[in-house]
Amino acid sequence: MKRISMDDDDEDVQDDEPEIAVEGEALVDGVGAAAEEYWKACRGKKGKGKAKADGKVWESFCAWLEEMEDQVEDENLTVFLTTNLTAALSLAPPSPFLSLLHLRHLLRTTAPHSDILALAKQATAQFGRAPTPDPTREQLWAARAEAAVALSASADEAQPVLDEAVKAIPFSGRVWDVYAEWAERSEEDVGGWYERAVRRVLLADARHPVGFESALAGERAQPREALPRRYLAFLVATAPATYPAKAVSLLNGAPALSLDFLRHALELAAPATLAGVGEREVGALRRELLARITGHDEAGPAEWCAAAEELLRRGEVVESGEVVKRAKRALQGGRGWPVFETMWARVLDA
Repeated sequence: MKRISMDDDDEDVQDDEPEIAVEGEALVDGVGAAAEEYWKACRGKKGKGKAKADGKVWESFCAWLEEMEDQVEDENLTVFLTTNLTAALSLAPPSPFLSLLHLRHLLRTTAPHSDILALAKQATAQFGRAPTPDPTREQLWAARAEAAVALSASADEAQPVLDEAVKAIPFSGRVWDVYAEWAERSEEDVGGWYERAVRRVLLADARHPVGFESALAGERAQPREALPRRYLAFLVATAPATYPAKAVSLLNGAPALSLDFLRHALELAAPATLAGVGEREVGALRRELLARITGHDEAGPAEWCAAAEELLRRGEVVESGEVVKRAKRALQGGRGWPVFETMWARVLDA
């Protein structure tokens, strides 16, 4: 089964965790004493009432128990920590942090799939919308989407959850990626799903909110570009003959794509990648992409020179000359044009 990730983006956490300096009976006694102190802080005297401490205290206790579970190797001590964590989670006031930790705990203890799915649903119902901060909401919905794909009894059960997730948090690249993985395995018309999904992520609400930084490890790209990238890769792998027409259709529907995305699309539009596609079709697509690259606001000397060079090497001398003229108009007035001239001279001397 694929591991469900409910991680955060602190890549240094593992390196910064203090190593356990004792072992054997001393470790057991130390863990027991620390757990007792935490219980006192959380509940007061044993057996009197439910949660009394601030939620942050409970979060600290549960996080410590989980961390210790990861580090200890003694089986009896692991059982002790697991039992205490189960009890603490049952008594602690709910929070987004503890919801994610609880999901990890259920996965670790191989709880029934129905229990894990129910908890994931409860977590998004409680904390999956404002005023919960956007990065935390993304973690919760991503965890629920991954749980649905990994643990649902059928694809039909997972799809409504995925639909709900992308509706609740359409700017999450991770959620859309989970949905795309599911679609590639479960949809009859995967290409049709991608076309609909790409149109969806081009809407305004699929942009990252102002100041948004994902708390999920490795998540940086916005879905309005990450999903189209995945779509293009899917076309190259499964239906290369359709790539030229589908890529142009995508470009026409999303004119405000980044320079990096356009360069990526150009890399895919190579004869070696599009085996079996006619040279004329590939050439036409590359000309279209080169025109969009040089027309981009962020295009610099390297992009202009690469476009002119490719046309020149294909024997399109007049078209190459036109690119050089347009480059001069676009790059004059700063350092761009002298840099281009140097680069272009090297091309002509080669």
